[in-house]
Amino acid sequence: MRFKLLVTMLLVVVLTSACDREEIREVGLPDERLPAEKTEAEEIHWVFNLAEGLKSARQANKPLLVYFHADWCSWCKKMVSDTYSAEEVIRLSRNFICIKVDTDKEPQVAREYKVAGLPTIIFLNPEGEVIKIVTGFRNSADFAAIMKEEIKDAGAK
Repeated sequence: MRFKLLVTMLLVVVLTSACDREEIREVGLPDERLPAEKTEAEEIHWVFNLAEGLKSARQANKPLLVYFHADWCSWCKKMVSDTYSAEEVIRLSRNFICIKVDTDKEPQVAREYKVAGLPTIIFLNPEGEVIKIVTGFRNSADFAAIMKEEIKDAGAK
């Protein structure tokens, strides 16, 4: 019995060590030794100051995507984990100056834009005028469609 167990374990070790890295990837087995696959767009580049974001938007002639959130907001967390991490949303975000506003830390900004619920995303033109307000969670496909519409309307490339 011990002999069979020993032979089986030895066989497993030999077979797994014979696999090269590409075979591991093809089978889809996790391997911490493999470097993580890098995508062209890894994350959204957020600005954390509205005034700086507005200045950048004017200089670059880009619309703004202003994301109002709070640490305690579960839908905001879902927006970050599900929507803002999606490759298409990340890619589309390059057409905007993206700003994060924590409503608990900057309540005056939330009041200025009349934010009543979270998450709220407000699209602004480069001059800072509101062009669209999106309230509540949106999945990545829906949010990407909204972003594409705003890019088209703004004439952003």
